[in-house]
Order: sequence, then C-alpha cells, then structure tokens
Amino acid sequence: MAELATPLLTLYETYHFGLSGMTRDQLYVERDCFYFTLNAVLSHPQNRLCNGQYKLLFWDNDPGLSKC
Repeated sequence: MAELATPLLTLYETYHFGLSGMTRDQLYVERDCFYFTLNAVLSHPQNRLCNGQYKLLFWDNDPGLSKC
C-alpha cells in the first residue's frame, strides 16, 4: 500500500521545499482527494478482496519532514 502513497509524499516534499508553488490549503485539498479516492477504490463492491482488510490513517497536521 505504501507504493500508492509515493506520489502524495512526492507532492508533499515539493511543497515542503518550495518547489511546487502550492499553498498549504492547496496541498491539503490534494491530500484529502487522495485519501477519499483511495478509500473509494479499496472499498468498492467489486474489490471484495480488499473490503474490510485495510485501515486508512488520516493525519490532519503537517508531519514535519525535519523530524525524519
């Protein structure tokens, strides 16, 4: 599942280092869209193998790359 989040991490890193030109609000809109889209894909009725087999975590604050 971590591979699916790689584009989101890349987007965050480009925001964090000032390369994307996005505001924090724009970044959070993208984060929210990713979360809800991934949840819809994983919980789709035709995706029975994943239904009930995962838990998406949602952090509503800046993870702060400097802590890594």
